[in-house]
Amino acid sequence: MKKRHILSFIISFLFLYLAVRNVDYENAKEALINADYRLFIPAMLVVIISFVPRAVRWDLFLKETKRISFNSLFSVMMIGFMVNNILPARLGEFARAYIIGRKEGISRSLSFGTIVLERIFDGLALLFLFGLGMIISPFPEWVRTTGAVGLFVFTFGILFLIFLKIKRDLMVRLVFNISSLIHKASSEKASYILDRFIDGLASLGNIRDILLITLYSIVAITMLGCEFHILLFSFGIDIPFYAPYFISAIVGLGTMIPAAPGYIGVFHSFCVGGLLLFGVEKDIALSYSIIVHLGQYIPVTLVGGFYLMKEGISWAQITKRE
Repeated sequence: MKKRHILSFIISFLFLYLAVRNVDYENAKEALINADYRLFIPAMLVVIISFVPRAVRWDLFLKETKRISFNSLFSVMMIGFMVNNILPARLGEFARAYIIGRKEGISRSLSFGTIVLERIFDGLALLFLFGLGMIISPFPEWVRTTGAVGLFVFTFGILFLIFLKIKRDLMVRLVFNISSLIHKASSEKASYILDRFIDGLASLGNIRDILLITLYSIVAITMLGCEFHILLFSFGIDIPFYAPYFISAIVGLGTMIPAAPGYIGVFHSFCVGGLLLFGVEKDIALSYSIIVHLGQYIPVTLVGGFYLMKEGISWAQITKRE
């Protein structure tokens, strides 16, 4: 196991400890037993449907390079998220770049560039919901500070990517010169990868596409919030109507941390923390976080596994390309 994988498991273990610390396990068990699981199926369906706007958005990122069918984009996306559920450190992102590159004959560096852009727009959409939650209801100062810092980081990321696109030649030369000083033999490869990566930023040059990408990002993130909302009824949790979307934003930002497969521990800790802000007992919050997590993990893994077999890609190919 590689060092970064070990670190991912350590991170998950620490967050899992935070999630289960000081929990009354009997109360948590009772909450799981008494939950209404009739809502579990519609919650899982909402999760799968939330990938539709994601696939449409990916087309906008790639359209300047090649128009790819929705079915192809959707299947590769589901495979990538399935890999995230099984392998640590969000390796599904690399799997997506490899598969779409092999299947559609486009540069893997370019496709990975579009995936990085996706994560940035996801972050901005999450911060949008996060900010709305802070406006609607007063929260502790540390919550506001975290939101401000996150907004600054993701805004800086967008501006830096735009700068990369505008100053393409300058940045490619700079990377070439710096990498030549470190390892001359790899300097051309490094500059080539950056050049292809910047190709993936083509959609940032069109204001209409940027607005559409932002809209699809907000829709996708909001639909995941719907899963959180639906499963509140399963546990009889009574919190403001906007709360599940705010909590889903907290969880979404938290799961950007490289962690063990399926974001175990990180997902649960941030979900429990979000519910605690609204006065939900930690025992109930932990049980709820387990079911919400399964509501995402099960359908994504099953659908992604189906498409993996349909595409004729072996698990060995994915792990070999890691």
